[in-house]
Amino acid sequence: MEDACTLCYNLVLQDQPHPALKKISQLNDSTLYKCCCCYAYLHHYGNQWEIMSAGNYRGSGTDSSSILKTG
Repeated sequence: MEDACTLCYNLVLQDQPHPALKKISQLNDSTLYKCCCCYAYLHHYGNQWEIMSAGNYRGSGTDSSSILKTG
């Protein structure tokens, strides 16, 4: 199962960008980012964010509230 970190989860739900995002591609009004924390790929278009591919985040412990599970 794929996991995204809390930072990416907050980004999608609350539009809160975080410093672990690295821009990898931009075309017109569409930008693709990779999270350096959980290795998820995120797409920003218009005013919306989407997790294109969730990463491999395991967190610092077993607290499942710190991850978003997809798939």
